[in-house]
Amino acid sequence: MYDEKRATLLQQKGLWKKMYEKAKEQYHSEDTSPFVYAYHVVCAPEAENGEIFVELCI
Repeated sequence: MYDEKRATLLQQKGLWKKMYEKAKEQYHSEDTSPFVYAYHVVCAPEAENGEIFVELCI
């Protein structure tokens, strides 16, 4: 049981790292005006088929 949990955690860690790296590529926060701060929220959700999508806030 312990080995199964450990394997699952290691697999999740790999997935989280992959998702983090995909999101990190798109992160480049910047001030677009004195009132607007853009590109400071990025996420990389995984679809059921395993594909990772990158979404960002403008």
